[in-house]
Amino acid sequence: MAAPIRLEGPIALLGAGDHPHAARRLREAFSFLEWHEVSRPSPEAPSVRLRLDPALPEGAFWLTIDEAAQPPVIDIAGGPFSGVIYGAEELIQRRFRRVGKALEVQAGQVRQAPGLPYRTFWTWDHSTNW
Repeated sequence: MAAPIRLEGPIALLGAGDHPHAARRLREAFSFLEWHEVSRPSPEAPSVRLRLDPALPEGAFWLTIDEAAQPPVIDIAGGPFSGVIYGAEELIQRRFRRVGKALEVQAGQVRQAPGLPYRTFWTWDHSTNW
């Protein structure tokens, strides 16, 4: 099992302009970190990269925490529309541990895709019996 990586201090946030909801959720959930929106990874600061992967289906995502990268990199790639948001929520809800003013994340990769392309149920009329 890989060792956790530690994120603290200034964090470079890439792709926030293209994925504002995911970026906002990360800033809210990890408000103890110092977020900086950038267009290129910083050679000094750990980074979180939000990006679209058109090869993934709607709602699918890859969450990659690279332990070999220095400084550490968390890559959240998602399918169109909601994939990046689901990847950010996976990190927020299941993949971190707070240690003081730092964040520890287990290195590795998580890949998920929904069984159905959309997470809704719609019917023509009110006759559905719940």
